[in-house]
Amino acid sequence: MKKISMFFAALVVAVASFATPAKTPTKNDLADYYEPGQLCVCVYFEEEVCNDIVFAGSYNGWNTTVAEMVKFAPLEGFEGWYYVAVTDASEDIQGKPVQLKGDGSFDWMYQTGDVASWTVVAGTVNITPGYDGEADLKGYSTAEPVILISAYFKLHNTPCGYVAEYKDYIIRLNAPFCAGADGTYYDAAIIGDFNGWSEGVAANYIDEETFEYVFELKQAEKTRAFKFKALGDTDWSNQIQLQNENGEWYDNPNITLGDETTISIDYSAGKYTLCADATDVEEVVVEKASAVKVIKDGQMVIEMNGKFFNILGAEMK
Repeated sequence: MKKISMFFAALVVAVASFATPAKTPTKNDLADYYEPGQLCVCVYFEEEVCNDIVFAGSYNGWNTTVAEMVKFAPLEGFEGWYYVAVTDASEDIQGKPVQLKGDGSFDWMYQTGDVASWTVVAGTVNITPGYDGEADLKGYSTAEPVILISAYFKLHNTPCGYVAEYKDYIIRLNAPFCAGADGTYYDAAIIGDFNGWSEGVAANYIDEETFEYVFELKQAEKTRAFKFKALGDTDWSNQIQLQNENGEWYDNPNITLGDETTISIDYSAGKYTLCADATDVEEVVVEKASAVKVIKDGQMVIEMNGKFFNILGAEMK
């Protein structure tokens, strides 16, 4: 194969529950734990809790620096229940509990689970689907405390007794080329919790035979999640989008690393959020070693060694 080139803090050490709560708090029970204007969230966790739990959310711009996040504290007299009071709350606040790792560090893999895992006991909150085994909690009301039951964490992952397993992964992506109307070309990039969901990382190389973007993840932790967007996009505005059976476009979902160390993903029928249709681009030429990717006369082709190929790699006569 050839290659082309984030107030209120209390330390919490909890015990496992795995059962319905013996005693459930009421709004009156929580009255002394928050002040007017604060958002009070009280949660019972059925799945094992062994470390501190933080409330990650929009109140601090989704900053995941632990020192700048609000921590849950145990609710006195109610075993298995934890509460948090968010000072800078608003009616459009979003957030979710995340259990910290044993070393006190943050990891999105230990957030609470999907819509089916939640039960609303009291208060106002909207629970909407997230990307992969998770849910977004939004539309809170600060007029009264929100009381919830969490049946499990995302994908049933907890850091309690978890031993990380690391593997070398190769991820192959068949995706459309991306060019702006001004002719600017954007490479496909991979982003995930292996790099803190920060700037996307470009492909290691392009397979000359299949024209797939190839990403190599060395000793990546199994169960980590990733997705794709355009290289240089730091605000999630230029992701690869896919089309559902109703013809609606949606952002490509998170994909989880597992036992399969070679992962092939075909997004060739997708599109990028901010990329122009090929017919709107007069010409784009991007050199990658011996290959030149070209959008010319509304058609995406690759010129290599004097020959022309379409996106699927078939030679064009």
